[in-house]
Amino acid sequence: MKLRALGLTALLLLLAAGFGGSMLAGYAASGRVAEGLIFRAIAVLAFAVGGTTLLSVGVLGEQAAELMHPSGRRSRLTSLLMGQVLGQAALLGASGALLLLSALLAARPLYQYATTAHIHAHWSQLAAAGLCLLLGIQAFALGALGRLLSHLLIRQRAGQNHGSENTAGR
Repeated sequence: MKLRALGLTALLLLLAAGFGGSMLAGYAASGRVAEGLIFRAIAVLAFAVGGTTLLSVGVLGEQAAELMHPSGRRSRLTSLLMGQVLGQAALLGASGALLLLSALLAARPLYQYATTAHIHAHWSQLAAAGLCLLLGIQAFALGALGRLLSHLLIRQRAGQNHGSENTAGR
């Protein structure tokens, strides 16, 4: 499967998740998802996680392909994604923010459960906390693996440059 197919599929899933934006805005305002929208909420969560997973695999695949076939050429979109949007600093910040948001969303329901053995918070609050947790872990994992691949690529390029200098002196 070509890496571009992963990117296209990721984009479609993220766009599908984006159509749940009005529902998420309503949730942010009221703290509740209307019962008639439960299945839509679950689909939005699944599409968001699925889309970011495929996007992550595609970007890491690009880095791995560059290690195997170092052409030094990337598409503008890949360079933008790897440098700015999915760069190590951006991923670390996003991971921390998502994990903190997950903890904030889950704190009250977890306290309720610990003290009363019941949860009185709406299920959508825990679903949002779960989504933030999954995306936060994913951002951290992508950043860590991306960092490893970046270091391998730097070492490979340094070795190629070092090897060309050795052969030039012969």
